Amino acid sequence: LPFHQLRVERLAEVRATLIRRGLAPATSNRCLNALRGVLTQCWQQGLLDGESLARAKSALKSIKSSSLPVGRHIPKMEMSRLFQSIARTRNPAATRDAAIMALLCCGLRRAEVAGLKASDYDRSNGRLVLVGKRAKQRQVWLVGGAKAALDAWMNLRAEMECDSLILQVNKAGTVLPLGVTPQAIYLVVQRRTA
Repeated sequence: LPFHQLRVERLAEVRATLIRRGLAPATSNRCLNALRGVLTQCWQQGLLDGESLARAKSALKSIKSSSLPVGRHIPKMEMSRLFQSIARTRNPAATRDAAIMALLCCGLRRAEVAGLKASDYDRSNGRLVLVGKRAKQRQVWLVGGAKAALDAWMNLRAEMECDSLILQVNKAGTVLPLGVTPQAIYLVVQRRTA
């Protein structure tokens, strides 16, 4: 297919077809992005002039969308049962998972939980210093069950030579001196709330 010979009207039809098919906006935008990339390569090879490239890119503008984030609210009773279930299990993974769930209940994002350093937490007063988006700092004060859950985890990981607050726990129940990823936090929540 000689992409450099495609007319702007035809490119607009491609975009309209993607919308009409009802594909997710992210999927459609990935296709449009690929097509813009091919046209840019045609321009770099001298097969397409700059003005034609600009018109083509205009016809292939991204598809805007707004959707609510995926997820659900966990009612207090369900959360209470969840923490009781974790408390009945006496192993390092359960202690770590209770700390993760407590931090999430305090309003932290999973990326923030995964990025926490041990030095970010002051056990004496329950203060947690977070570095969020665009390096903005904020404080979260842990009280009650959240502080107790995090303190229990801190006691367990005390000897570790790792700066990360939340660490990996292998299947044998051994705490490893390795931090976790936001995806690992997601999997913990998914497993515990299933």
